[in-house]
Amino acid sequence: MHFQSIFIIFGFFQLFFGTAQCQTCTNVTIASADDAAQIRNNCTTITGWLRFSEGLNETINLDGVESVNGDITHEGDDEEYDELGPYPNGSTIFQVHSSTLKTVNGSIKLWAFNGLDELRFPNLTRVEYGFSLRRMGYLKLLDITKLTRLGYLSIQAPHLTTIQHESFEGFTGTYSDGGSLSFSAAGVESLDSWFKNPLTVRNNTDPSDWETRGADVDISGYLLPNLKNITIGWANISKVEIDGNDGFPSVIFGGPETETMEIDLLILPGNVSVLARGPVLEELKIGELLADHGLAEELDLSAFDKVATLTIRDNYYLKYIRLPPSAVDWEDLALSINSNPELMLTSEYRDEEDKTDRFWYWPKGEIRLIQFYYNPIGNDFFTSFLQDRNSSNASKVTESFGVGPEWYSEEDKPHFDCTPFQELVDRSVIPKDGFRCRDYSSAASVTAEPIVWSVTAIALLMSVIHIL
Repeated sequence: MHFQSIFIIFGFFQLFFGTAQCQTCTNVTIASADDAAQIRNNCTTITGWLRFSEGLNETINLDGVESVNGDITHEGDDEEYDELGPYPNGSTIFQVHSSTLKTVNGSIKLWAFNGLDELRFPNLTRVEYGFSLRRMGYLKLLDITKLTRLGYLSIQAPHLTTIQHESFEGFTGTYSDGGSLSFSAAGVESLDSWFKNPLTVRNNTDPSDWETRGADVDISGYLLPNLKNITIGWANISKVEIDGNDGFPSVIFGGPETETMEIDLLILPGNVSVLARGPVLEELKIGELLADHGLAEELDLSAFDKVATLTIRDNYYLKYIRLPPSAVDWEDLALSINSNPELMLTSEYRDEEDKTDRFWYWPKGEIRLIQFYYNPIGNDFFTSFLQDRNSSNASKVTESFGVGPEWYSEEDKPHFDCTPFQELVDRSVIPKDGFRCRDYSSAASVTAEPIVWSVTAIALLMSVIHIL
């Protein structure tokens, strides 16, 4: 009896400790549904990585796994991936899901996971590092309903038509650049759940590198054919880049709770035709707005309360631009508008005769920089600029002033008179060292022309290189 009791007690401890040990697994590779069943029945926590093998073609159920301390990965053969082609048919269709997974302390990196059409982690709340779905040609549905925080997100899945997601609360801060959301290909109709909250998303790198580094918000409309508009509700952002297309006409700044908004660098290539404000937004400030190589015919900037640097360049279809009346109060503006051959800047009014539709407002205060090269431009475009600077205490241009009114056609050279601007130089309203003006009409061009030709020649060379 005594030995029987000892054996029973020993068996109990063996069962208890054996079960406890099975709650944690180290590094796991899943090649089949049977592998997943073993993990599902024995592990709630994976302390290392979780890998899906390259030849996997069975549905994987990981209900029971609650956390992965390492990375969840798969990297397959991307020969089937065709970003612009029809839905592929070369692999067996299957799904991966876990209703219990809550946290991933590493990253999720699934690349070219051929055959995977549904990925469901509905209760996943946090991914400490990156969540990257790249070259995912088969993926149609992504369920990450409860995911609120991650290191960064990158999605490239052209046939992904459904993302089940409620709200994004911010980045984990594990990356030096602060984190980013990038959607380079998908078939979804809305991304608003990611951007609706008034978050502060700041880049930790040198601001001088922001134009070349990735954006905090990066939307490529060319491969998001079903996305008709996007609402950006984040309140404070380092960099936003939205590359639109013909079917993606509008960007709305300000979510349902965003009252003020500030963007350090806003880049608008492509064809974004409508820039609008959210219903409760009271103030929208832009540090630098860059519109280059776009396809839009009109750029309406009326939504912005303040722009510190405005650069519009190499937009070969752009015909119209519009500033808000509040632009007269913009301070220390740096203005550069170059190589927009269809942009008519011969008046401050849309119709030079009617003068009821005014599209341009010169700031009355100091302006840091003015550059206009290779745009159709005339003296009447500067009417209010000159009027505001006729007084003895006129506001100054502090760094440089340059106008080169050359058109692309030699026979259509406009009449432009540099004399009134030379007079501002003589009165120290425009700095002498930073003055450039190409004058077709008078001897005043003799002093300005040699300097300007070096600038305009460079602009022409850059335009030719771009066309080639």
